[in-house]
Amino acid sequence: MKRKRLLLRNVCIILLLSLTAQLSFSQNNFKVSGKVTDETGNPVQGATVQVKGTAISTATVADGSYSLMAPSGTSTLVITSVGFTEQEVAINNKPEVNISIVSTSSALQDVVVIGYATVKKKDVTGSVAGINQKDIRSRPVDNALQAMQGKVAGVDITSNERPGQVGSINIRGVRSLTASNSPLFVVDGIPLTTGGIDYLNPNDIETIDVLKDASATAIFGSRGANGVVIVTTKQGKSGKIQINLYNSVTFETIRDWAPIMSASEYIDFRRWAVYYSNTTNRPRGDQPTIANDRDIFLATADPSSWANIAKGWAGGTWDGSKVGNTDWTGMASQTGITTDNTISVSGGTKNIKAYASFGYLNNKGTSIGQKFTRYSGKTSVDIQATDWFSMGATMNVTYGTQEFGQSQLVIGSFVGSPATSIYESSRRLFKWAVPYDSAGNRIIYPGGDVAIKTIVDEEKYTQDQRVTLRAFGSLYAQLNFGNIHPVLKGLKYRFNFG
Repeated sequence: MKRKRLLLRNVCIILLLSLTAQLSFSQNNFKVSGKVTDETGNPVQGATVQVKGTAISTATVADGSYSLMAPSGTSTLVITSVGFTEQEVAINNKPEVNISIVSTSSALQDVVVIGYATVKKKDVTGSVAGINQKDIRSRPVDNALQAMQGKVAGVDITSNERPGQVGSINIRGVRSLTASNSPLFVVDGIPLTTGGIDYLNPNDIETIDVLKDASATAIFGSRGANGVVIVTTKQGKSGKIQINLYNSVTFETIRDWAPIMSASEYIDFRRWAVYYSNTTNRPRGDQPTIANDRDIFLATADPSSWANIAKGWAGGTWDGSKVGNTDWTGMASQTGITTDNTISVSGGTKNIKAYASFGYLNNKGTSIGQKFTRYSGKTSVDIQATDWFSMGATMNVTYGTQEFGQSQLVIGSFVGSPATSIYESSRRLFKWAVPYDSAGNRIIYPGGDVAIKTIVDEEKYTQDQRVTLRAFGSLYAQLNFGNIHPVLKGLKYRFNFG
């Protein structure tokens, strides 16, 4: 009997201690529940919700909800999930805490736009290549095509040295001898019916994807026969307002590797040419006489140029080092200086995100008379009206002024290249010819050849200014049917207009 009483007493003590512990636990802990969603309002499944500094944690279910017991007082929840930024939220003894987490910026080179979807690069079966903002800023460029040059396999891009002009682009070679070989350009989901992407400020571009084969370009039909270049411009991001300033200054010079005869070398060349035309009556080229030089040059050369040649006979014998060399190419070229400035502002909330930028480009060409100035502006706004409806708009405006310079300067049967015609003209002028006469007037045909015109001050007499104003706008509306009814999960409809 005594043993039964002792056993009963011990059981009562144990029950009392257990009840005390439970009461103590319930007094120091309380239930916290809520929902975890992304920035668009969609539930995040599998996110870990943990009380900071403890081992108390749980995971969200399919609808993003969670529930756990948290210590009373000031506690903090730490929410982590793959693809999202870790976030901490103070509980402050609230029984319900809903949390919105922000997705991390994934590596842009691992995501590709293929016209009808955005997929991971490793999952693409078609031939697709692209660059991102990091590639674009790896070197100073004036337009988007320059940014792609040498960075996208299978894409041939020819450069154009004239400021404000872009080269051509061919994807996987020339496909037609008579028709156009230019690809289709798609900017923010809108195919361009005319023109390219040269008007876009490269600093406003997020990614450029090039679709090269039939499987990748199929959605665009015959328009994508020459390939498709998809450009995605920068959009606003949720979070604090960010102000970015980009500035670059570049210098360019013409490196001419083709040798040009000096004045003395050309005079010797002409002497030998005349000698071989009549070896009987003409002296050898290495046995010059002033009478022979008068016969060769004075008949055609202007008086000022002949006076320059005559300097070589000042001592009675020929000394070619005394003949002046006119640096015609130096007169036609200059150091090209390009300044590029862009300021952008981005920010927003979970429901409204905006982006705006303004850019100024000043490009002085390497040939005299060539210059390009561009003003560009971009604005975009994205609105998440409800969890199933979103909309947005983008506007790009560019104003450019191009001093085209010499376009075609005909020299005999020779026509200079479109980008550097005045420089090519300068290479064909005689080194022994002089630009001005004794009175300081420019000589129209230095050296006396009427087929070779001077380049002096030609940029003042021949002007070709081209002014362009281009605006491109687009808007979209998207319905996410999966947020209307679970049966329609994954079904979306997007309308683009531009």
